[in-house]
Amino acid sequence: MIGVLGNLEVTGKTLLVSDADHPHFLMAVKNVPKAKPLRAEGINVYDIMAHEHLLCTKGALEAIVQRLAG
Repeated sequence: MIGVLGNLEVTGKTLLVSDADHPHFLMAVKNVPKAKPLRAEGINVYDIMAHEHLLCTKGALEAIVQRLAG
């Protein structure tokens, strides 16, 4: 995960949103300083505003759009 964030040139506090429970994703993010994993269902304004960067999986983005549209 550190390599992925480095390739994207993401530094600072980062919120990483996933569409489902992916144990490998959670383990990878858990060890990254200044990164917080979150499921799409749990996303909220406080977490978005408290982080410099927001990265979502495609499925997470679709779930968020569907939740806000409905």
